[in-house]
Amino acid sequence: MTASPVAATTAQFKPETRLFIDGRLRDSSTGNTVENLNPANEEVLGLATDASAADMEEAIAAARRAFDTTDCRPTTNSGNAALCSCTTRCRRKQKTFVPS
Repeated sequence: MTASPVAATTAQFKPETRLFIDGRLRDSSTGNTVENLNPANEEVLGLATDASAADMEEAIAAARRAFDTTDCRPTTNSGNAALCSCTTRCRRKQKTFVPS
């Protein structure tokens, strides 16, 4: 029996634990990480950055600047179109999600 290609790929995966704020990756101001646990069995799934309140404030300020200075704000029509498109694609693939 050969190993699953998914298992081989998963073994090489190195998750990103830095914060992405204002267009750049950086460590949190605490420098800490926390374990992300599976609630069913408490198995460690990975690590997440332990961001501080200061990191949160910086992220909010960066998001506000981006919102105020770009034309990438979603409109009601574009949001509805994206949702309808997603719904249509999900319905087409429904049998692959939940086999009969």
